Amino acid sequence: MALLLDPDRDVTTFTCEHGDLHERICGFINDDERGAFAIYFANCVHHEGVHEAYIDVILDNDWDPDHPTSPSPDRVTFGCRYGWIENHGLACSLVQGGSAGPNIDYYGHKLSRDEALAHPWLAGFWEAVDLIIEHDSTVLGHFTNDDAE
Repeated sequence: MALLLDPDRDVTTFTCEHGDLHERICGFINDDERGAFAIYFANCVHHEGVHEAYIDVILDNDWDPDHPTSPSPDRVTFGCRYGWIENHGLACSLVQGGSAGPNIDYYGHKLSRDEALAHPWLAGFWEAVDLIIEHDSTVLGHFTNDDAE
């Protein structure tokens, strides 16, 4: 199985309550054998010199190709923070899934950190995150700015 970012994605720029500009990416990840693999959101934020990305990955074992936003009973959302950690460089850590999104069926069950650690799809989530941070041009650009460190 090889995962690929769908080239069609939405990037929205918004201003947070602190007056800082941020970007939110919404895209699809496909499996070269089965088609739909995941929906992802990446919020690229920059506060007080700190660059971070909060990434949510929605996984489902029964994607409806005509209605990918309609969840099966097994749909879950994993979340992570990607950013600089002192003395370690760029790293990811699990956080509450979908915490910035509304409480709607679209996300399925938003996994807590402990639930995510025990979930059988955790490896697929990390594979999706690796793909996003290595190939999504907006996320890449967010961490290659001169002031990203």
